[in-house]
Amino acid sequence: MTIYLINIILSGILALIAQYSYKERKKYSIYILCICAILVSWIFLYVFRDITVGSDTWNYIYSFDEMTINSKEIGDYLGGNDKLFYLVEYICNTITGGNWYFFTFIISLITYVPILIVIIENSRNTGNSFTIPILMYIFTLQCYFGYNGMRQAVAISLSFLAYMKFFRKNSYIKYFIMIFFAWGFHSTVIYIIPIHFLTKLKFESKILWFIILLLIISSVLFEPFWNLIMELLTYSGNEDMALRYMDTSLGGSGNLRIIVGLVPLIFGMWKYKLISKRENIDYLLIFIVMDVIMMIFSKNIWLFARIAAYINIYLIIFIPNLKYCFEKNSKKIGMIIILLFYFLYMTSMMLHGEYGLYPYSFNIL
Repeated sequence: MTIYLINIILSGILALIAQYSYKERKKYSIYILCICAILVSWIFLYVFRDITVGSDTWNYIYSFDEMTINSKEIGDYLGGNDKLFYLVEYICNTITGGNWYFFTFIISLITYVPILIVIIENSRNTGNSFTIPILMYIFTLQCYFGYNGMRQAVAISLSFLAYMKFFRKNSYIKYFIMIFFAWGFHSTVIYIIPIHFLTKLKFESKILWFIILLLIISSVLFEPFWNLIMELLTYSGNEDMALRYMDTSLGGSGNLRIIVGLVPLIFGMWKYKLISKRENIDYLLIFIVMDVIMMIFSKNIWLFARIAAYINIYLIIFIPNLKYCFEKNSKKIGMIIILLFYFLYMTSMMLHGEYGLYPYSFNIL
């Protein structure tokens, strides 16, 4: 846990320095330097993690080594889904002679840079904290999601950037181009598209709540809804995934995941009118509602937790808005309590064995 704590402290301090440096234009170079240092810290842990860190790391390393040993052509790796991921893997493998560190360095860049771009632009446009989203990205375990699912972590980051940078500005051509690239890394990204368009509605829209009601009813009638999802997976080219998750004995997510999404939702709905006078939070609240619904579904089948991963990333830019729930002289204390809550969540999930993150160990040449 020491390595993770060092990453938190380092990221938090650097983010605070960056936040205050940005306010003074003369210190803009320090601002850029701090952001780069945060990126380096995240990449370092990503690239030099041991094969035992991350539930699926060993599988990715085995696949990469197999690519080094055999003599298959590039076309042999592009027959299935996630073609762009395997293309990047093949190119990295070929030009480096099978250097795993270089490959994970490239993947970590594609994973973390879009996240930082969104956090930077959001903090500039809204005036909200830069530090809180950085810490929330770590505390919600999104920072370490790639340790378990390298392909989907990239897809999550690219879809996050696509939505915040292009979809929100109605630049739909650029949005779909980026979603296409995200699809090249993990085809499940297509399931976030309808939810992106759903956020066009107002939070108090009757149409929105009618859709939410239908989803809640479908959670009660889970079996036919699950069969529909299986058909969608099959038609979208995810036959193997459909067959794998058809076995409901795999179980689902625990209540803690639902609570983590439900608490900010309750705060946001409670103080909706107060917060919305200062910030547009409708789209963020819709994301959080959908996140909670997907996590409820995931109690039966944890596949829905995978889909929820595309949604709960928006929590990191919603949480700073909760400062408006507190009086002026208690805002800092209130936000510290919220961050502490998520820190305890992160610790609990790690010790429970989430993503196989704990204990962390290095694999350095």
